[in-house]
Amino acid sequence: MRIFHPSVRCFRRMAIPAFLTFSAPLHAGQDASLRLDLNFSHAFNRDFQSVSYLFFQANDGMSNFNYNEWGSGVLVRTRKEWLALLFFFQVGCSKTDNGNWRSEHRPSVSVVLTKKVRRLQLTNQLRYEYLFGPVGYDYRIKNTAGLSLPDLPLQPSLGWEMYYEHRDGAVVLHRFKVGITRKISKHVSIGCYYRMDVAGPVHARALSRQLAGFHLSFRC
Repeated sequence: MRIFHPSVRCFRRMAIPAFLTFSAPLHAGQDASLRLDLNFSHAFNRDFQSVSYLFFQANDGMSNFNYNEWGSGVLVRTRKEWLALLFFFQVGCSKTDNGNWRSEHRPSVSVVLTKKVRRLQLTNQLRYEYLFGPVGYDYRIKNTAGLSLPDLPLQPSLGWEMYYEHRDGAVVLHRFKVGITRKISKHVSIGCYYRMDVAGPVHARALSRQLAGFHLSFRC
């Protein structure tokens, strides 16, 4: 059992700061959430890589596990080192107030840009999603940008997400994320992050959610 001790200590050191973020009282209309991410990837060769994930999320002040999501796809690298395409399929499952579960399906295609400047890695993913489920059909454009230092023992990262919803005809959500990751072995890493969601129309945007997340990632 001693083999797991360093990982546990590292996890605790990263977990405490994330939970301290929620010590401040929540404002009206703002929620606090807790999330666990499991990530998997497998490189078949230089050009093709399978990627998938599964996460569980507790909302309503971290008291209600009422949402989970999974996705799986293929990352295709082009002849340009900095350019790749990601073909993905996601399913989000949410629990309604009467205890029933409903699902939303989201096939998507993304353009992924990656550039490394010395130790700093810059990424940007532009995704086009088609949504269908209980509320009907629609599409969404999502842009995700990130900065990270993947060569350090403790890898810090910053992220920003922007959501454009067709049904609203506008950008309705921004997400800001800060995290840290520890590589446990060649194939396993763990980490934690804090995410802040700012939602609403341009003239009335407000903090809508704070989220503490933990992830466990496997590569092979």
